[in-house]
Amino acid sequence: MTLYILLWSILLIVPGIIAAISYSKTFFILAEKPYLKPAEALRLSKKMMYGHKTQYFMLMLSFIGWCLLSILTFGIGFLFLYSYMTMASTIFYQQIKGEVSYEEIIIENIDQSSGPSTEESEKSTEEDSPNQDLY
Repeated sequence: MTLYILLWSILLIVPGIIAAISYSKTFFILAEKPYLKPAEALRLSKKMMYGHKTQYFMLMLSFIGWCLLSILTFGIGFLFLYSYMTMASTIFYQQIKGEVSYEEIIIENIDQSSGPSTEESEKSTEEDSPNQDLY
């Protein structure tokens, strides 16, 4: 009997998680299209997440370690973790919407983090150095 109760309890939890994931992009849709009714935004979110629920679940599951670490810091870590999770969710939304691809994000981040290339820096050093004949 206890086993049946446990299994039926899980059946109530799992569909709830699936529904929450299905409707997770509603706020993004309403932010872009404020003229939509909430019911329409929920329908669009469900349609958009069709086929992507597992990916989003795995993305959110990857933050469990950070959540545990944030708990160890008495909640201070959640100040940083929340923005990190929100940004990851935003990028996921942009990807499934088709606005940006993963490669574009990586290339953009590499371009921003690295300075000028070595050839460009050598040229600028040669042009900028007033005493280049001395070296």
